[in-house]
Amino acid sequence: MSEIRAEDFVQVRPPIKEMMTKAINDIKGPNRSMAELAEAAGISTSMLSRIVNGNYTKPISVEILQKLAACSPEGCPVDLEILFDCNGMMTKEDAARRSMMERRHQRIMEQRNRRKDMRDIITDELFARGIAIKKLGVPEKSEVHNSKLFSGVRVCDMAITLPDNKEYIEWGFSMLSAVHEEDDTDRDDAFYIRRIIDNYAVIFLQDAWEPEDSKHNKFSFAFVDERFYEMFIDALQVAKLNNRMSAILINLSTRKVVKEYNFPCTNFAVTESLFEMPVHQEEEHGKGDFRQMTFFDGFNGEDTE
Repeated sequence: MSEIRAEDFVQVRPPIKEMMTKAINDIKGPNRSMAELAEAAGISTSMLSRIVNGNYTKPISVEILQKLAACSPEGCPVDLEILFDCNGMMTKEDAARRSMMERRHQRIMEQRNRRKDMRDIITDELFARGIAIKKLGVPEKSEVHNSKLFSGVRVCDMAITLPDNKEYIEWGFSMLSAVHEEDDTDRDDAFYIRRIIDNYAVIFLQDAWEPEDSKHNKFSFAFVDERFYEMFIDALQVAKLNNRMSAILINLSTRKVVKEYNFPCTNFAVTESLFEMPVHQEEEHGKGDFRQMTFFDGFNGEDTE
């Protein structure tokens, strides 16, 4: 077993006092008293008593833990590393891994919360313009029911249906809630855009291979980061699309759809974005007010993360 060096450990959390008490009792063993253990470790009986009874607020010093570990009898499972763990310490390497995992978890939770906000903002913006919506929610299957190759593929975070005098449009949205971080490089950003295109390859393949089955569909990629929004539009300029697709930029602070770029496509002329239509309701309506309006036919409910 490698030598345990105190300088390799850092404090990462408060001590777990119950664990520390049990560890010290294991070191003491059944054949000696706390006073005898204190004497053997070279610390005061009152100090040891406070530790065992949990009467301390700060982590125990490394020096005291080293003295206690040195008194561990043969066969006792408690060593210095276990005492460090009870004291809320771990190696710098483990602490760095933990910190990275915590940051990753925090980023995932932030993205999840942003996706919910993005869905709310899009529906608020449509309702504010008097646009009725059907089938708000997350689809279990692709909205292209006639597809021979792609039926059952889940590819969007929200799907709605818009009524129209001439046709209906089933509109799917992907909420791309990542933001450019300070430590991200240009290479990281480019990789993110490539990953989006790879992850949604089924959308592009469906448009290329089964364009007739997608003629009543529109698919939009919604962003909250303008850098990613612009990079995505640039990346798709070489694409030869048959049916309707767009990129949407959302401002989470103002809770507005800032821009929608409709990609040129073969089967449809580029039309004005619905988000550019005038708002019918008064601006003082707060978040969620527009979602209280009546749906024209059915409501599947909001998907929970």
